[in-house]
Amino acid sequence: GSAMIDGVQSLLRPEMLSHDHVDAFRQQTYSRQQNDEATREFKRIFNYFISYEWRSKLLDNLMKQSFDETSLCSKFYVSHNQLQEMQDAGMIIGGHSVTHPVLSRLSEVEQQREIRDCFATLERCVPTSSVKTFCFPYGGFHTFNAVTLRILAEEGCHFALNVEPRDVTQEDLRTGLMTLPRFDCNQFQFGQSRLREIV
Repeated sequence: GSAMIDGVQSLLRPEMLSHDHVDAFRQQTYSRQQNDEATREFKRIFNYFISYEWRSKLLDNLMKQSFDETSLCSKFYVSHNQLQEMQDAGMIIGGHSVTHPVLSRLSEVEQQREIRDCFATLERCVPTSSVKTFCFPYGGFHTFNAVTLRILAEEGCHFALNVEPRDVTQEDLRTGLMTLPRFDCNQFQFGQSRLREIV
């Protein structure tokens, strides 16, 4: 964690940062995960603070300096065949966006692209799914807005999941299908990233 944050700090310039909602994002993000301070700050910089126009360039730079991206992808991402196998076994494969942004930071057009293209890709990869679902990237009520919910409704999404660590209630099923609670898998030992095993 600390080596990566040092690398980020050496590349980061003030004009790359977006200062909108910094205080809210600092208070509401990664408070339940068991990260060291360097890891928490790295995640906040790339997921909440840096302008999206700079995010990919900096991440690409860091990846080239530190990792073999092809090897990492095969360890962390499922293939089309694996998605089909999971669906055939009875799992519901839901949307999660195209590039995993904080949707509330995007314009309406950008949100439409993230959500619609995600659902279109899923339809190509695992067609015939009878239930259309979405899970907000990062989760938390600060990560989406009324525009996001409207786009999901327009896309025919049956339900969406938000990170709110509690069980689903009958009231949620009656009035909150687009913001159903879910637990953050990073809160559990089995759900934490395996990156530590690689580096």
